Amino acid sequence: MFVAVEILADGRTGNIALQPIEGFKSEELKYAIKDNVSAEAQIKTDAYHSYKKLAWNIRKKVV
Repeated sequence: MFVAVEILADGRTGNIALQPIEGFKSEELKYAIKDNVSAEAQIKTDAYHSYKKLAWNIRKKVV
């Protein structure tokens, strides 16, 4: 399950997006992020290295 949570400027929780995904491969996660996260958003991930690289690539329009 892909989960995206919006954190508002005052620290409150905003929108929450949930999207089932078949697996945790970067190709599937790429589309979940592009479909649910604003281009202006700051992406925070857990410590898993591939997620950070994927978020960076989306911001740089490499994917």
